[in-house]
This record gives sequence, C-alpha cells and structure tokens, in this order.
Amino acid sequence: STQSTWGIFFAMSVNLTWRHFIPLLLLLRSSLAALEMVVVLSRHAARAPLNFVIYPGLFHEKRGDITHAGLRQAYLMGRYLRKAYVKTGFLDPTKHHDELYVKASSVQRCYLTAVGQVYGLLGHANDRSYPQDTNEAVQNPLYKLIGSPPFWKKEEEDELMLEEEGSAEIARYSFPTGMPAVHVRVTNEKHSDYFFHAHKSYVCPLVGETQKKIKDTDFFRNYSRAVLTEISPPLAEVLNSERNALGVEDIHPAGLTLRRVKRIYDGYKVNSFHKARIPPLPRKLLKRLHEIQFFYVYHVKYGDHFIKRATVSELFREMHELIVGRLLHQTVSHKLLLYSAHDSNLEGFLSLLLSIEELRSSPDFLPPFGSMISMEIHKREEAVQTDDWMDAYYVKFLFNKRLLRIKMCDEKEECPLGKLLHFLEKNQLPNLAELCHSHKVSHNPHVKKFSCPAEGC
Repeated sequence: STQSTWGIFFAMSVNLTWRHFIPLLLLLRSSLAALEMVVVLSRHAARAPLNFVIYPGLFHEKRGDITHAGLRQAYLMGRYLRKAYVKTGFLDPTKHHDELYVKASSVQRCYLTAVGQVYGLLGHANDRSYPQDTNEAVQNPLYKLIGSPPFWKKEEEDELMLEEEGSAEIARYSFPTGMPAVHVRVTNEKHSDYFFHAHKSYVCPLVGETQKKIKDTDFFRNYSRAVLTEISPPLAEVLNSERNALGVEDIHPAGLTLRRVKRIYDGYKVNSFHKARIPPLPRKLLKRLHEIQFFYVYHVKYGDHFIKRATVSELFREMHELIVGRLLHQTVSHKLLLYSAHDSNLEGFLSLLLSIEELRSSPDFLPPFGSMISMEIHKREEAVQTDDWMDAYYVKFLFNKRLLRIKMCDEKEECPLGKLLHFLEKNQLPNLAELCHSHKVSHNPHVKKFSCPAEGC
C-alpha cells in the first residue's frame, strides 16, 4: 500500500541519516570536549600609512592609526573567533569575565583592534539589533571614528557600536545595551613596554646595539649597495612620475636606502588593502620589494637569537604562567587568551618557531593586517598512563587558519604540550629590563657572537 511504502521509505531515510551522521556528530562532540584552552596572538587590523605616504591626503586618520576598514576588519576577526570558539560551545559569552583574557599594546591601532575583536567574538546580548535609534548612536564617543552603523552590517547581528571610557592605559569599554563592560588590559606606554615593544632600541638599547653589529657585516653592506643600484632607480622613476603629477617633490634614488624602500613597500600595501590609489609598480619590482622586506625582517631585525628572545620574553612568560595555572594548578579560569599586538611580535614568534626555509614558503609569514597565530590546547581522549601531567595534552598550531607542521613537533599536527611549554620557557630572558640596558653586546651571555653563514645573515 501507499502508506506502507512511505513507511519503508521513511525507515530507510532514518537509517541512512543515523548511519552517516552519528559518527560525525560523535567526532564533533569529542573534538569540542577535548579543547581545553586557546592562545591567540594577532597583528592589529589595517591602519593608515606609518612612515611613508605615497599620495598625500588619501587618509584622514593620523599616521599609524586604525582606519574605518581596519575597525571593520577587527570586528570580523572577532566573528571568525566567535564561529570557531563560541558557536561550537567552547566559550560561554555570558562568562567572558572568567573565560576570556584580553591584552593589547598601548598603541591605538592595537587596543581598538582588541575592542573590535572582543565585540565580534561576544556578539549581541539577547540577539537583538543595535542601536535602537539614531540618537543612541550619535551619543557614542566613537561615532565619528567608526561611521554610521550600516557601514558594519554583514548580518543583522553584526552591527558594531562601541563606547570608549577614555583611558588608554587600563581601559574598560562599554558595549551595546544589555552587554556588560569587557576588561581590555593595555600595557605601559610604548617607550617603557617590554611586553610588546622590547624589539625597539628605545625600549631595549641592547637590541639596537646588536642590530648595529648585524649592519656592520659585509653581507649587509653588500645587500644594501645592491638595493641602491638595482632597485632604487626604477622605484624612484615610477614614484616620481606619480608625484610630479601631484606637484610633490621628487625622490632622489640615492635617498632610497634599504630601510626607506621597505617603508615605501609598506605604504604600497596599506594603499592596496584600502583599495586606494597605488603607483603602477611592475610585478617583478613588487616581488623584489617583498624579498627586501623579508631580508630586513628575518636577517636584520631578527638576525640574532637574542633579539628574537627579547621580543617575546615577557609575552612567553605570561603565556606559560597562564597555561600552567589553568591546566595544572587550576587557579586560572581563562580559556581564551587574546593578545592584540604588532607585526613585529608575530615575526619574533615565527622566527623562533620556523626555519628560514619554512618562512620563505609563504608570503603570509610577513604577517598581513589581522594575522593570527593560534595555539589550541586539547586534552587527549584516551587515558594516558604516565606521571607527567603534560602528556595528557597536545597542541595544534595555526597561522591564519592554516595548520602548521613544525620541526619542533616532528612535523606532526598534534604537538605534545611539553614541547610548547619548553619552547615558551627556554625563550624567556631573566631580568629583561636590566639586561636591555647593559650595553655590552660582546660580553653578554645571552647575545651570541655575530657572524653571517655562507648563505647570508
């Protein structure tokens, strides 16, 4: 009969559904249950040009400040985290005071990136749209900076509106009605910040002294001369053809040193991200500019192990303490550690984590705006018969959503937690502030005697 036929079809459909989807659901459930902690180190979202403006007047923000597009990018970074860690049930947004730890550099582009990320992560209270009316929006102190709410609209629940209390030190930011304030920890002013700015010579003079030793090598001098003779003339020609049309002073090729060429490339990338006007640089020249930036970052800026360790030392110390505090001592409630930093902090981290060959494998290892290094700490489902508590956990390293297989972890997706903790511990420097002002490069035990290998610095 028709009824029995439909009954058989329904039974087969149910059987097919359970047979195919129960294992998937169980796998998803076990993977979620296994996730114990996540550490995210992100580069700030898009900013205005910092050191070199190709076309004057394109950006209304101060040099280096976050832009409208950057604020939206920060928010969407948070939406990505929300999808990965809130929608899956790992993080409870109603318990964010306990489960979420946020720390940012005191530089405006970093702490506003953190604010945008947190709001994108937590979403709306009671799933209602915000603001309720125009007057409510206009009262917002950041209204002029971020533009009208529809600018942010991706989905109905994705509108962003923030209120700033006004402090650039330890700042509390208020969110839409019904959502409590979120604590964003902001570090010291950058000239005394060893957490996010130890790679700067004005914070750590020993870093500057060490970099001088690198720049005093024949390898560096030869590379700089090659830039001046091969890259600077064609680059100046293209830039001057554009600048002459605007009535802007010419750039002399002799003034395009390696460092200034790097800054011009940064300005090009900023304009490109914002879909603003860019000079018509040939593809071959753009590739060379990328190679120059790579050289400067990983052979000069982080050409010595001491500089790498100084850059991440305080960050690694805190990461280590919070991970051990949560997983071993159970004195830390934070499940997601979110750090909003600079490209230099990610580069220092990557330079310790990956070899030069691995860093060359992807252009993303010169971290674009909004890049994220994530460390997901999972608890093994199977019982581990061992006296070492760390053996019960493993770590997955991700960079911009891509799973990393690194030598430290025998190029496996699952890295023993013990290796991560050892990595964080061995790259800390004791008494960093005192060490930074020692000014004794050659006599310092943490600074190796610098020399260039055959293939370069």
